[in-house]
Amino acid sequence: MPRGRHSRMLGAAALAALAALAAALAAGPLSARPAAVRVPCPFGSKKNPKIGKGSAHKGTFRVNGAKRRKSTLFSGNVVCTGAAAFTFKIRVGQRDASCTQDPHSSLRVHPREFLLKFLWGNFLCLTHGRGEKPFTTGQAANIITQDPIFRVSVDRRKVGVRVLAGSALVSGRSGEHGAVVVGPGQATRVPAGGDPGEPTAIKLTPREKAALDKLGPSEPPLHFGRPDPTGSPKLGSIFAANTLAVGFNGQSATDAGALTFVKSYFGFLTDSWGIRLSVVSVPSTTTGLKELGSGRIDILLDSPTSPTFGVDALPLFWDSKSQTWSMFMTQDKVYVDALRRFLVSAVYGKKYDVFYRNAFGRPAPYEPLRPVLFPT
Repeated sequence: MPRGRHSRMLGAAALAALAALAAALAAGPLSARPAAVRVPCPFGSKKNPKIGKGSAHKGTFRVNGAKRRKSTLFSGNVVCTGAAAFTFKIRVGQRDASCTQDPHSSLRVHPREFLLKFLWGNFLCLTHGRGEKPFTTGQAANIITQDPIFRVSVDRRKVGVRVLAGSALVSGRSGEHGAVVVGPGQATRVPAGGDPGEPTAIKLTPREKAALDKLGPSEPPLHFGRPDPTGSPKLGSIFAANTLAVGFNGQSATDAGALTFVKSYFGFLTDSWGIRLSVVSVPSTTTGLKELGSGRIDILLDSPTSPTFGVDALPLFWDSKSQTWSMFMTQDKVYVDALRRFLVSAVYGKKYDVFYRNAFGRPAPYEPLRPVLFPT
């Protein structure tokens, strides 16, 4: 199916699911807000062309101060809700966002480079399409997403970001330097004028679970299947041997959890690809790189403290000492892209978190995967 058609179908399904959620939200927002607080609702602008449309549930909303039940949306519009929830979809280029805006909330549509600016209140969004989708808030916290389902809450003191599926890169005062990666089932808070706190595991509320059930089918498919080896000498040789040989430098390991994670993760990968797994010990980084170059191993798992040249690398996990372990491969774009897609799917499909918890006894940190989840 052509990508554009697929994206339109996802958008229609997402909007229908959000409309059903909005009907429930109209009876009460996801997070209670004191009734005495006045919702900031500045006057917005209107810039052609139109980029979306939306409708209220059980009431009206305001666009640039005018009451509406349904409305076309333009860049610069400010949308404010009273007792009603508002469901909408926008498209900017090949980037889509389908959202529900809770009662007593406000936002600005597509200000400058951002898809949305969340001014006040509570919001639930699904994004899809090509490239990163940037959002900002009334407290100057920024959110960059790929294709997640996430919630945002904004008030005078803080911004809260809860990721139901996918991942988000959240930043504050220090910009990218202080940003954190929030993975599926995690949340962070950004105090006004500050940087985000470390992501923490969350328990989804009943309404969040309902949102995930309704919106999950609209998310892009996961890529666990056997990749096409066309154009990849390495994948061709792996499938011919019917075995993936993974070299593990046990000398770099600070605890048993590292090897446990490696065996679980690559056991899942090889089962998914229909091949065998062979995990072999290498005594040092130097030896491991030599065996990688000679073809005796297909991946080297190591945590070198100095740069390595002439090979491709993808970060895989932090051990219990927050030491980054990476996959090192011979340079083969198709092969590396297949490993990257599988890793992203393992994160989004929550397999990664299961393997990590079993190995290290704590929720998975996604910060080491920033270059994979949010490639520059």
